[in-house]
Amino acid sequence: MPLLVVVLGVSAMLAAVACGSSGAGASSPQRSARADFPYASYPSEIRSDCEIVVKRCDKCHTLDRVLVARVESREHWTLYVRRMRRMPGSGISAADADAAVNCLAYRSALQAGAEPEPATEPAPATAPAPEPAVEPTTEEDSP
Repeated sequence: MPLLVVVLGVSAMLAAVACGSSGAGASSPQRSARADFPYASYPSEIRSDCEIVVKRCDKCHTLDRVLVARVESREHWTLYVRRMRRMPGSGISAADADAAVNCLAYRSALQAGAEPEPATEPAPATAPAPEPAVEPTTEEDSP
């Protein structure tokens, strides 16, 4: 019985330490992650997108979580960011999501030693209405 108490006590302490050091606002992982995210050297349009990543992703978890994600393609980043956008209170708009994907895909390409893909154009806020279908008339159709 005493062994069980010791094991449970140690487990509880380890869980408390793990939760305390990995939650949002943890300072040391955040600082090291920002040091590993040198977006100041990126092109200006990518830098502004990376500012969105820092602002939005840091709201729910450490930036380190984003920077160590094993995501390489733009398509995978799109799915990843879309999932995070659905989290309650994320505050990630559609424009923020596009910006985050541009930044993170650029960074992933640089890390892989590949040429970064060009940034995608943001989707229009509202899609234009489709043109009504007009059938051509022939002389036979005329009254």
